[in-house]
Amino acid sequence: MVSEDYEEPLEAFREVERKFWDRHRSETERVGDTEFKKVFSELLPKIRRYTLERRESPEVFQERLREADRMFADLRYALMANVDDPPAVLLWYYPDLSCIQMRGPKLTECSPVDPRSLESAAVGYLARPWMQTDFVDWCILNGFIFDEAARHADGVRAGAVSGDIDWAYAFAAGDPEKQVFHRAWLVVAKFIARWLALPLAAFMLIQRGFTTAAQLVALIYAMYLAFVLVTLPWRISSHRERKRKSEKYELMMYRLIVIFSHVRHESIHPTRLKRQIEKAEDEDSLILNPVVHTLLDLAIERNPISLTTRTNPQ
Repeated sequence: MVSEDYEEPLEAFREVERKFWDRHRSETERVGDTEFKKVFSELLPKIRRYTLERRESPEVFQERLREADRMFADLRYALMANVDDPPAVLLWYYPDLSCIQMRGPKLTECSPVDPRSLESAAVGYLARPWMQTDFVDWCILNGFIFDEAARHADGVRAGAVSGDIDWAYAFAAGDPEKQVFHRAWLVVAKFIARWLALPLAAFMLIQRGFTTAAQLVALIYAMYLAFVLVTLPWRISSHRERKRKSEKYELMMYRLIVIFSHVRHESIHPTRLKRQIEKAEDEDSLILNPVVHTLLDLAIERNPISLTTRTNPQ
């Protein structure tokens, strides 16, 4: 509640707000039906009340608006750092479930998020309780969880998590169409190198009269065949171990997809989401950024059953 003594400063506060909107109206990409306007239409009254309750000056209010503006820009950059020409009207990329398994449009990496920048921006955001909103919380949660799911899926597809590198995926840089081409020539090249190259070399040497050299190549090939035969049990055991690891990571992938399918809805149940994450952490060794738990704990304190992207009524 603001006393009558604050009637005059209130007008000064409103003047600060008018100047804030006037400044951003000159930046055409940040006016109209944008998420910047959505966030700050909620934030300005909230920050004004916060400042007035502490009997602070309009200058303090103005500085808080500048801080909130900078934090919004930092969060937007972190959430869409790997998007080529990101839409100016959005704070978040809004990927669907298919983007976890296949790189989404305009993405320069498997995820739109720069996780280090997002952690830094999110820590700054959490340090300013006067600028926190459900919608921004929702965007940050989506950013961290989608990034973990997309990078995990990328590791599974590339074979990095199981130790069995998929060179076709690596050469294609995640592009499905290029991957088909690279996989085809790699299969042919591998077959030729393993089974045909040395016999053909020995045959050509015999044809040219280099009998001793042909015998040496044939001996090397025989040694290779013996090595393949001797190491067969080890290779079978190794293949089973890689398959076991792959199944473990695929299960974690399934958990991440379930978690992301929950968090991407416009209204989420923070208590249930936290339980899902804790179960995945306990059973599958999932490790999410601690900021995720902090945001969920704060959301549960406010409302244990709902965190929505809609603007809160003032």
